[in-house]
Amino acid sequence: MLIKKQRSRQTFEEKITHKAKGTQESYKTLLNKWEEFCLDKFQNKEIISELKLVEEDTLWDTLQEWINWNNRKGQMPQVNKFRFSLLKKYLHHRGIKILKEDIEENLDFPTVIEDEPYPLSLAEAQTIIANAPYKKKVMYLCMISSGMRIGETCQLKPKHLDLDKNRIMVKIPASIAKYNRSRKTFFSTEASKVLRPMLKNLDDDDLIFGTHDNPKYAETNEMQQLKRLLVKIGLYEKQENGHGKITSHSFRAYFITKVSRFDRDLAHFLTGQKNKMYLPRYDRLTDDEKLALYLKIEGDLLVDDSVKQKAELSKERMEKLELQKELDKQRRVDKKTTQKMVLNILRKQGIIEN
Repeated sequence: MLIKKQRSRQTFEEKITHKAKGTQESYKTLLNKWEEFCLDKFQNKEIISELKLVEEDTLWDTLQEWINWNNRKGQMPQVNKFRFSLLKKYLHHRGIKILKEDIEENLDFPTVIEDEPYPLSLAEAQTIIANAPYKKKVMYLCMISSGMRIGETCQLKPKHLDLDKNRIMVKIPASIAKYNRSRKTFFSTEASKVLRPMLKNLDDDDLIFGTHDNPKYAETNEMQQLKRLLVKIGLYEKQENGHGKITSHSFRAYFITKVSRFDRDLAHFLTGQKNKMYLPRYDRLTDDEKLALYLKIEGDLLVDDSVKQKAELSKERMEKLELQKELDKQRRVDKKTTQKMVLNILRKQGIIEN
């Protein structure tokens, strides 16, 4: 005989244990906030059993109070809507099913203000990196040259790196990647040079940049430290939506912008953006072929002026060598063609035999 198991917060947390750590932490944060709201409003953190029994209007009024409560707590509209989407799944687990159409009809969310994304300039990147502590300097160079997300960077370990290439190749496992899809990207020669000494004192399973085993805490900590640095050097400025103009995402956006000018699909591929159209084309490339493509755009991802100048000189030398090879090849072809023409003329005139 099947025994019905009473669904609770505990059974919900057990249900989501297969999800990424970051997702689990998002749900835990949501559930803690929900219980805080229930205690604040109803002096009882467990009100779901009562919500199942009340009239529909009371349910919607309670959920609207939750939205308004988050808003008064200073929660940004985007986060407010995101938390409600998590709450909806939790309520469904507990037996309260809410349809999308009913949400649109019965609930009002704060208006989401969408500012135009602020483009990080090379001069700003140089100023940030020049003033950052050494470990942060390395991390920012790695992010700006690879397009990695801050969450992925915080979970990066030495075992995820291939140091045998002439550029460090990053093998981002599905377990730490967004959309649970593994991918590969690269660190520039500039980033690789300053990262390699750091790796000597780390074991394979040590975090390279992360400051906490909990990825959400580590990510939040990094964002706060970057904000403090920006305030200190006079580069912090808020947009109308409450976000800073420059954030940890700015390094990733810089990478996407630069690489997209060369090949938009390659930018999507290296950064793991959700676009299935480009995948077959790049999945079939070998690691060396991917690196060859990366090297073509690496110069645009370098930050230090002296490094950029050396890279440009090296690129010019390589281009001259390639051009010289082509010219030499053409001369050899032309010489053979001329010799063949002369021989044909001599044969026709009977000067030499066939």
